[in-house]
Amino acid sequence: MDARRHHPRAFALIALAAALIVPARVLAGSVESYFLVATRDLRDPTFSETVILMIPVSEDGLVDGVIINKPTHMRVQDLISGAAVLPQPAETAFFGGPVEVNTPLILVRATRAPEGAIHVFEDIYVVTAPAQISSYMKSPPATNGLRLIIGRAQWMPDQLMAEMAEGSWYKAPAEAETVFSSDPAKVWEELVKRGQLQEADAGARVEKLGILNLLNFAGSCLVWAGSGRGFSQNFELFLN
Repeated sequence: MDARRHHPRAFALIALAAALIVPARVLAGSVESYFLVATRDLRDPTFSETVILMIPVSEDGLVDGVIINKPTHMRVQDLISGAAVLPQPAETAFFGGPVEVNTPLILVRATRAPEGAIHVFEDIYVVTAPAQISSYMKSPPATNGLRLIIGRAQWMPDQLMAEMAEGSWYKAPAEAETVFSSDPAKVWEELVKRGQLQEADAGARVEKLGILNLLNFAGSCLVWAGSGRGFSQNFELFLN
């Protein structure tokens, strides 16, 4: 059951406070990593039941993320010539979003920063250079997690700010174990249930404290976002 139906006033106040406290210029320059978790109300086929890891690889002020719970039917070996056989679910390429679907990247969990990698959070890194991606997939280093991801999700800062008020996403702390879950099919449901419990608690606090006190703790409340975009299934890669 959607907790928002029980706290319509609380949700409206939370969205308002978030919009007031987190300006677009902060989002554009932020290196914070977190999950955007689609709510049950989000019907867009591209983003329905998705969990997006926000990553600090934006250019020209764009805000980027990659879906982490949507494995495709494409094997890594079929996309990259000479790629090693990987254990499931890493053996399958993941759909990361509808932007730049011909441009793959790798999420890797490593104790040391891989060469040329961008730090995301904790021991999670992203690799975007084609030569390094090819090398990694042909000779995977010892690691606690590896994902080949096709495409990404991307927003203009103002666009993301507008979507944060729509109620289509939960904002949740990023967790390494969730990024590399052995059962991606369960990730979304688990985070949605957790987010609904947090929202119900936040709604109760709002009713007690009122709008003036809300501004003092809005940063710890749920923030929402949403999106609707088309999806091209052209997965011709350039690594072979």
